[in-house]
Amino acid sequence: MTTITTRGRDGQMDLTQLPAILAGVGAFLATMAGGAKWMLTRVDKKDAEERQWQVEERAKLETQFKLQIDSLIRQVENQESEIARVRSDLTMYVRHVGVLEGLLKANGIEAPPLVKVGL
Repeated sequence: MTTITTRGRDGQMDLTQLPAILAGVGAFLATMAGGAKWMLTRVDKKDAEERQWQVEERAKLETQFKLQIDSLIRQVENQESEIARVRSDLTMYVRHVGVLEGLLKANGIEAPPLVKVGL
């Protein structure tokens, strides 16, 4: 280890080793700065990789949700068309029953009352 020493009785410092000391301190600071830069670069790279992973996962979830929503939309459309078909059939049957009841009454026959059958 290099030390600054005093020489003689007058207390003056020996400055011959000062450039070596300053060079050592400068090298130490440069090494620390390089290490800090390396750490920041590494952290930035990890952050960038994490952000990229998050973007990819979000895209996967969005695709999955879009497929599920599209499937649900198709199911609702199918149900709506089935409901329209059932309503059309119901209207036809109600009309038919009305005609049959009219024929029964025209021939003097009383139509039986509607009985609700539980399922």
